[in-house]
Amino acid sequence: MYTLKCAGLLDKHNLIAKILMLVLVLSLTAVVFASISDWNRAMAEETTTTEEVVEVVDLKEASEKVTVKDDKKPTLDSRYYVKKASYTNKDVKLLASIIYCEAGCEGYQGQLAVGSVVLNRVESNLFPNSIKGVVYQSGQFSPVANGALSSRLASYDSNYNSDATLVSCVKAAKAVLDGRRFIVVKKQKVAFKNYLFFSRSISGAKFRYKHHDFK
Repeated sequence: MYTLKCAGLLDKHNLIAKILMLVLVLSLTAVVFASISDWNRAMAEETTTTEEVVEVVDLKEASEKVTVKDDKKPTLDSRYYVKKASYTNKDVKLLASIIYCEAGCEGYQGQLAVGSVVLNRVESNLFPNSIKGVVYQSGQFSPVANGALSSRLASYDSNYNSDATLVSCVKAAKAVLDGRRFIVVKKQKVAFKNYLFFSRSISGAKFRYKHHDFK
């Protein structure tokens, strides 16, 4: 009888031990699965973060490249510049000479102003489309009529390097031929791309510089 009881107790103990072992195994399994899930989640987050960093770096590099490209090709302000004209040495000579006759005593800014008017006329549909045509248009420039322009052209080559006023007029002529259309007055730019007329006194003048009205 005692032996049977002992055997029964052993069977119960074995069953409890098996149940405890099963519970332990299940707990360990749950822990393992939880760890694996956490590891996968961490890897996914790490991958996403890396991709975002790479994208930001690429955008920054692209922006810098655009900036460098823009710096190499600056855009000229259309208020003060026009497209560079195609011209010859004869054009420079004629333009500098008429500038000398009209504004030789008015300094570089006055010379630019007169040169701008001549070139503005060349570019306008209201006047001939060449410097020669504009300068010699009937009744437009008094130095043509009184012979001053002819005298200046005759002495141009011999005085090219020795006459400081002529040097300044040549510089002004080349500047307007290269597209400049402004003068500087009291450290401020004055746009000159729309002026087509100048004179000692002119009706409806919009601007005056030294001895000339402009409109």
